[in-house]
Amino acid sequence: MKKLVIYGAVAMLAVSFASCNKEESVVAPDNRPGEQVLTIGVSNQGSLLRGTARPLLSETPGQSIDKVVVAIVKETENTLVYAQTYDDWQADSRVMTTASGREAEIVFNADQKLDEGNYTAYAIGYTTGAGAGSADFYDIATQTTDWTENNATGGSTTVTLPVTATAASLDTHKGEEVFAGSVDFTVGKDGFSANLNLHRQVAGTYGYFTNIPATVDGKEAKSLRLVASDLKKDLVFDNFNSEFTTTGTGAKYVVNGKTSADSKDAKFAETTGENDAYTVYTITLTDWFAEGDSNKDGLLNADDTWDSPATLDGTYDKGSVFAGEFIHPFQAVDGKSTLQLQLLDESDNVLKYWNVKLPSADGQLTGTIEFAEGISDNSTDETVDTYSLVRNHLYAVGMRAGGDDDGDDDGEGGDPDPNPDDDEPSDLSKGQDLIIRVVDEWEAIHRMELE
Repeated sequence: MKKLVIYGAVAMLAVSFASCNKEESVVAPDNRPGEQVLTIGVSNQGSLLRGTARPLLSETPGQSIDKVVVAIVKETENTLVYAQTYDDWQADSRVMTTASGREAEIVFNADQKLDEGNYTAYAIGYTTGAGAGSADFYDIATQTTDWTENNATGGSTTVTLPVTATAASLDTHKGEEVFAGSVDFTVGKDGFSANLNLHRQVAGTYGYFTNIPATVDGKEAKSLRLVASDLKKDLVFDNFNSEFTTTGTGAKYVVNGKTSADSKDAKFAETTGENDAYTVYTITLTDWFAEGDSNKDGLLNADDTWDSPATLDGTYDKGSVFAGEFIHPFQAVDGKSTLQLQLLDESDNVLKYWNVKLPSADGQLTGTIEFAEGISDNSTDETVDTYSLVRNHLYAVGMRAGGDDDGDDDGEGGDPDPNPDDDEPSDLSKGQDLIIRVVDEWEAIHRMELE
């Protein structure tokens, strides 16, 4: 963790949800000498567009954070000295003056000023909602209650980390988007200035496909399914800060998912016997192609009768299908492909499959995998077939960059994408393997395409 020692007239703490985790100095205003001001800023950079139920829908930046919890601990006594909760971030904050996002300001009055010394500030940002937000999914509010309650009553309870949040259920969603961050800083004679960047604590994966085989060896295809070698139900809030540059130099690959789901519910295509995989998402083809292969050319595509499901916001390329999930990071499983896309019949028999691979030049293959507290390293080598899913990285098949291109987010389906050049569904009529390409939108997006 990087220690920032900056002496200035004003205390400012900038919190940004940024895809590239670069630390930039916060310049204290010259017109407020002697004050201590804590500025909490939430940037709109590096997050994904999502609907009411918050599925992962595209790569388009933009996110909705309802709640931000901040705590400051003095290192010498290891005690909580300040905490603040924003219950309605959108209402309690203002538009940033220097970036895209929102910020709020805490002014420390004379009797509230922080004494000289070394401190650590922590923050967690998440979404609330009736069973739809990350707060409900992980019960984060319960995990951080002592931060604010002890501060309000003058208690001296420390902020204990790591916080391990357990998913309420992995049936509907495999994970929810949540952010966290921490920073060390020193308060000098004239105050302090420091940056606190909140990083996304989950990974993400989506698939965007077209030209799907309608039949294989005379058997009709009914669904596409992505399976994984592991699926974690716990998320560890620890080792928040990871540095990243646009060239990948110094990138850290962090696994913070803990405890595998209770039971495997799928098989890799080559497996006989017991289940050895977990379902990440399933796409029912008739949800998109109500009449199946209506032109009888053997492929499900734009030439068939098509409409996007009413349950998914936005518009999609005509003849395509889509699914996405936030997922808890996990380490590679020795001897198993990490991801496999499968084409299934009505009895869930695998008709055709595609192994999902990293390219040989991907930085993750030579980078160092780090682990949050309590997660053991099983020393599995990272390979193009067997690799970890790491925090704040997106693993994508195809590209849905534009999201809801025509502004239609009423959840009632949509017309074909008015800007088809913005989207690139993967063509499943070609190739046998899906290859990941890396671009920098989250900390890194691993974009998968057919060879």
